[in-house]
Amino acid sequence: MSAERAGIREGSQVRTGDGRRLTLAKMLKSGGAGSVYLLREDARSVAKIYHADIDVALYERKVAAMLELSPQLPELDESGRRYVQIAWPQSPLRDDRGRFLGFLMPAVDVAATSELELVMQERQARAAGLPTGLGAKITLAANLASVIAELHRQRHYVVDMKPVNLRFYPRSLYMAMLDCDGFSVQGHGERFPAPQYTIDYLAPEFHAHGIVPTGEEQQDRFALGVIVFQLLNFGIHPYSGRPGSDRVPTDIPGRIAGNWYAYGLRANAGIAANPGSGHTAMPADLRQMFDRAFALGHSLRPSAAEWGNLLRAYAKRSTQRLAVCGRQAAHQHFAGQACAACARESLLTNTRKQQARAARTAPTTPAPLRTARPGRKPRPPFRYLPTPPHPVPAAPASSNFLVRMIGRMSRKNRIQAVFMIVVFCVVFFDNLSEKAARSRPYAGSPVPAEIAIAREEPPPSQPEYPSSLMGLAGAAPDAVQLQTQANVYASLARHAGQSDGKYLANAVASLRNDGQSTDRSSSWSRGEQSRATSVYLSASTKEWENQRAREALVSALQRVLEHDPYAHDIAFELGWMALLDSRRDQARDYFVRALWANSVNPRAWYGLGVTASDDEQMLGAFAIAETLAENDAQAETVRRRFQFPSIAYLGIDVRRFHELNEQARQIAARERNGSATPP
Repeated sequence: MSAERAGIREGSQVRTGDGRRLTLAKMLKSGGAGSVYLLREDARSVAKIYHADIDVALYERKVAAMLELSPQLPELDESGRRYVQIAWPQSPLRDDRGRFLGFLMPAVDVAATSELELVMQERQARAAGLPTGLGAKITLAANLASVIAELHRQRHYVVDMKPVNLRFYPRSLYMAMLDCDGFSVQGHGERFPAPQYTIDYLAPEFHAHGIVPTGEEQQDRFALGVIVFQLLNFGIHPYSGRPGSDRVPTDIPGRIAGNWYAYGLRANAGIAANPGSGHTAMPADLRQMFDRAFALGHSLRPSAAEWGNLLRAYAKRSTQRLAVCGRQAAHQHFAGQACAACARESLLTNTRKQQARAARTAPTTPAPLRTARPGRKPRPPFRYLPTPPHPVPAAPASSNFLVRMIGRMSRKNRIQAVFMIVVFCVVFFDNLSEKAARSRPYAGSPVPAEIAIAREEPPPSQPEYPSSLMGLAGAAPDAVQLQTQANVYASLARHAGQSDGKYLANAVASLRNDGQSTDRSSSWSRGEQSRATSVYLSASTKEWENQRAREALVSALQRVLEHDPYAHDIAFELGWMALLDSRRDQARDYFVRALWANSVNPRAWYGLGVTASDDEQMLGAFAIAETLAENDAQAETVRRRFQFPSIAYLGIDVRRFHELNEQARQIAARERNGSATPP
């Protein structure tokens, strides 16, 4: 039930704790617990009014506890600009009968803030006009640690701390903490816990049985350590890396639970660090702090106050603990250490060159035929049937006229008609060959030069790249960025697949608002895809000839994708072809690439689901795909397209496949019908 159904809407009057009357103006947003309104009499504050269907008595006690133990995080004013560090309650709000409605809090100019997630990756940060230097990121980390330390001083805990939940002011680098009534709050003899968390930021000791109330500060300490590590290390998660054996889990939560930390002062024999990591260029005191956070047990984890003190020392210019790179002025590094940004750029450049060399020199040998499973009849190879991004125009009606006429004839008349067509063709080609014989030169006569040139095979056509795409290839994500994106999508899918569906709405909303939800592919790439697809479809269906045509199609699409990295339809088709060859990992990489270019592509989400490493992730990806589909017909089309190759080539159990699809449909239906309440 919404606040409006409870009789509270725009124009309603509310009273503050000191008796002031305020009038609700425009509603800014509505969430799972309540709605936020502007106020006509007070432009510097907003009102949060709880929905009528929640436990109002519980929130009344929680808000009272928050008012009694308010953190000392005052508003800041610099050069005439107001910075609200935390949207903490200022007063309870009641109706004329004294019933609790919600609370008054300072208004945060959300449009002037950005998600902390956007500053993690340099490409995203540049696109959003955000700072990318090491100094700015250390300042952000120091400010975040200071805010968390003040909350902890009052025994309040964020619990579900992650970059997408944190906002900051790009101009000043101050934090802006929102939705504080969702924190774990300490009251008089009563703790108001925060039940939600994100598994990629969950401390190892809570993976088996969840967070206990006495462990909430430890959870905040762990999550803060992860975020600081990501800020200072190109967005790399401290539990990512290259596994040394099959014992190492492939997913981030599994690695956290097993303590597979790869960036310590002592190398981990089971997992190697991400090659693009800059942790070796960090000073010893920082690396020791990270070891305490991740490698030495929870009792030694640094507090938020410890993080704040250390990071502020690096953030202040007067300490000169950061230096400007001598090779690139845009880079900064720790004083006395190598420039991690330069090393990373060099690594990525060399990797791209090696990949390009390997692609040019790789032999084009036909893929080996798959053998049938024991006890099953061998199955003929599956001929790839591409789906062009735009419908192929129908053939002219005149070309179908003869077929329609013959189809309407009786059997006797059809035989006569076919006989007459055969006779006509024999006479026609006999006359044609006779004319050709008369015009053929005598043996030994030289063929004219212009005819000889005309008979030569034309060179294969290469696509002409429009000038608008020049330099766009540099925007393509590297392997490290794609792995990070894959981890983000996996985490999002796991949460979206929860049976009550309460996270699905948030997951879909975050995808639609992440700046990657629009079709940024060029008309040139779409045209080249249609052209390459038409060439493939005109090839012979004989197995060996079709294999050659398919390899040519893959090469053509890869070339186009190199020049237009936002061609998400091409990335999806390459993933689809890899899936048909049972190359699960390669297919998954292409589906992630498609989502990087367009995060609301339902086909790519479905592809991510069928290549998932576990049922939880598969279910969530299916649910997101169902929700993003324009209608039920599109969802059914995508579902049916993936059914056969998922079962035949990826070995997914038939019953499991259908059960997960059905569960995903139910979760998506609950979200569409509004029965799932987002947190």
